Amino acid sequence: MKVNGFGFKTIEIAVMMGCLIACDTPSTLLFNDVPTYCISSECGSVKITGTTLVSDNITLFFTGDFVINIDSLKMRFNNIPIENVDMIHRNKLLKEVNKMIEIEECDTISLIIRNTYPLKYGKCSFAEIIPSSFILCNGTPIITKLIKIKKH
Repeated sequence: MKVNGFGFKTIEIAVMMGCLIACDTPSTLLFNDVPTYCISSECGSVKITGTTLVSDNITLFFTGDFVINIDSLKMRFNNIPIENVDMIHRNKLLKEVNKMIEIEECDTISLIIRNTYPLKYGKCSFAEIIPSSFILCNGTPIITKLIKIKKH
């Protein structure tokens, strides 16, 4: 039997897709229990925010002059090193551009973490940004403390 030219199978699939989409809503990520984590240095400041939906998306907003060493980013998910992070700068995947990026004035970098199990799948899951030479101010790392990331 057909309804308005569509078979029941088509309607069933559309209803199922609608239910799946409705159940999957974006959530804010917390960085050391705050939605916007700020790091200040003599070079300027970095604000870190994020959301989770299909993947965990972290945005770093820079005001000042910094050097980003993309090979030095160290993260882990539930204490397991994260290997699959896409870094986007000015709509370009950084791994395809170069290894060092100079930030001047105001700029942003997005980190897209393609986890097997994103933070949204369980309140006990967490990610961490580990202190490293990922963001440098005059040759000195500015991330000196562990930054714990969890779903709000």
